[in-house]
Amino acid sequence: LLVNAQFDYFDQSFIIGNGQYPDFTSEWYANVGTLLLITMGINVFAPHSVGVALYLYRQFQISTFNGKVQMELNELYLGPEFVPSYRYAQILTNVMVAMLYGSGIPLFYLICALSFIVYYWVDKFLFLRWYATPPDFGIKIAEFASYVILYAVPLHAGFAIWMYSAEGIFAVGQGTLIERITLKHTRPLLFLMVAGVAVIVLDATIISLVRRVWGLVHKIPENPILDDDEDLFESVSQAKEERLFRVLASYNILENRRYMRAFGIDPAFAKTHQGLDAVYREVQDEELPQLPDQIRSFGFA
Repeated sequence: LLVNAQFDYFDQSFIIGNGQYPDFTSEWYANVGTLLLITMGINVFAPHSVGVALYLYRQFQISTFNGKVQMELNELYLGPEFVPSYRYAQILTNVMVAMLYGSGIPLFYLICALSFIVYYWVDKFLFLRWYATPPDFGIKIAEFASYVILYAVPLHAGFAIWMYSAEGIFAVGQGTLIERITLKHTRPLLFLMVAGVAVIVLDATIISLVRRVWGLVHKIPENPILDDDEDLFESVSQAKEERLFRVLASYNILENRRYMRAFGIDPAFAKTHQGLDAVYREVQDEELPQLPDQIRSFGFA
């Protein structure tokens, strides 16, 4: 966009702002717009081409496998690790391009929707049949992607104002910036852009502050241990709803009060010993009958 745009603010030797198009003219749509559409269309399938090609090649290797070691065959079925950051970047690129230029070229919306469909089905197919089991990822990258999409709203409205107020569109002539953004058909877009910017600013200031205060007020205690009369909960969702998750003070299993009761040991013993072997070595035989049968079956008694 900036390379093909023509501004009067930059030196002729500068690559930005010295293009052929001072506005969104019919020539811009015929030349630059067409290239953008082609590039967007290629991006629907290009991100998957390498993965699909490698999968097909691996299937060919499996069908012609003549090795004699099971490990070699196992390696053929072990696919690469899926990197979600790459996919989020591609999705955000498609969304932003569609939002920027979709007002003047509605085909961008269709191509963007098509890319989501292709991403979903291709990734689902490769997840089930080739990609290695991914590690447990957090929600930070998903939250960041959702937040970035907020910026698409004012950008979409701003570019729509620019396109719809260009010379030759709706029989509008050249005018000043104030005249272009206050045209009858661009006023709703101006309101949308201002509202979008206001939401982003509020979210980054007041709403963010409220979230932080709320998180501090409802912070889970750092090292509480389950009380003696607490039982295991029927489901994780129930525990989440009732905010009943607790964090152990140590990874030493003997410091968990449930195991203290089961092994018949006290906190002082748990602080100075680790592991079930310590229970077997230190606790006298006459104290072991109180251990559950499940513990005895492991050979510690």
